[in-house]
Amino acid sequence: MRKLFLLFAVLFVGNLAMAQAQKQLNFGVGVNNGGLPVYASFDIPVHNDIAVAPFVQFNLDGFDYFAFGARGDYYFDRIMKLPESFDFYAGANLGYWMWFNNNNSTSPIYGGLEVGGRWFWSEKWGMNLEFSGGIGYGVRFGLTYKM
Repeated sequence: MRKLFLLFAVLFVGNLAMAQAQKQLNFGVGVNNGGLPVYASFDIPVHNDIAVAPFVQFNLDGFDYFAFGARGDYYFDRIMKLPESFDFYAGANLGYWMWFNNNNSTSPIYGGLEVGGRWFWSEKWGMNLEFSGGIGYGVRFGLTYKM
């Protein structure tokens, strides 16, 4: 629990240090080995090419789990010279599962990797698509709102 508190404290300090940078809210649905998840995350830039994000996710298919954690992503936009309307990123995540049934024997702590992209059709709104692996693998798609 102390490590989780420390992680969120670091995220908060990073947020203060980069207060002038762009922040993004991501939300949507997906398909994975645990069912049909609904997710939300909030990107906080800590460097020109790096963002961290707290996230939450729960399962629509049976409501049998809730997950939360943090992720860190590296954005390849500058290296690949992508237009401002596109993002391409890859990163890692660490989280905690809370299972609502007693039939699951997996560890509540998990880690994984993700790769994804976004396309913005306006200054504020875009679509996102992400592929992830680790203890839970799958595809997520949804919307992004720039703050």
